[in-house]
Amino acid sequence: MISKLLLLAAAVSAAARAQDAAEIIRKAVDQYSHNEETLKNYTYKALTVVRDLDGKGAVKSTHKTLAEILYVDGRRLTRTLAIDDKPIPESEQKRGQREENIRQRASNNPMKYVPLAYDLKIVGQPEVNGRPAWQIRATPRKDYKGPHANVFRNVEGTLWVDKQDGAWVRFEADTRDTISFGWFVARVEKGTRIGVERMRVNDEVWAPKVLTLKGSARIALVKSMNEEQESTYSDYRKYRTDGRIVESSEAPE
Repeated sequence: MISKLLLLAAAVSAAARAQDAAEIIRKAVDQYSHNEETLKNYTYKALTVVRDLDGKGAVKSTHKTLAEILYVDGRRLTRTLAIDDKPIPESEQKRGQREENIRQRASNNPMKYVPLAYDLKIVGQPEVNGRPAWQIRATPRKDYKGPHANVFRNVEGTLWVDKQDGAWVRFEADTRDTISFGWFVARVEKGTRIGVERMRVNDEVWAPKVLTLKGSARIALVKSMNEEQESTYSDYRKYRTDGRIVESSEAPE
């Protein structure tokens, strides 16, 4: 009788931990949506370094792009400032400016489906950037058939959520199988590793710090790429809608 009670208690405890992990992620999703709105008040820079690799993993070539990112009327604008350390003339910066509708992207935030698509388990409580965090392992559910199922079923990883703010501050994942996007126009191969880290800026917003990607991809089923990519974000500055800078925050270059 006692052994059965112990087993029941263990099962209930495991279910409670799983529920806690799912609730932590749900709150992190809500916090992320609010955080994205606050981030629209900032302009910042992104330095992306791409290393092309050969079949043995050795670096064949390296390319750098420095860009400025700002938000105007719900749109995120990305303007290239320099390529391979060579500055781009201002007239060409504006001509090559890319635009993305952030309002539409926020409403389609795939993170909100994570509690449905994954079995979530708290595996640790370490410090991240000197702050206590939850470390949560995400294992794909084979029976998930909702939005983004092709991606979620083939990606597993770990998330770190800041205990104080409830924000996700780090994410590491590996692809378990090939993932296709855009009617097979692009394919990310099995074994690709993705890493994302965020940092606290001006004590009000969690902003991108580093994004890393290492693996293989195929574009239009023809061009194959094997590369390492690292994007480092810095120079966060707060501004008004008239474009005037009102506050700055130090961030690593």
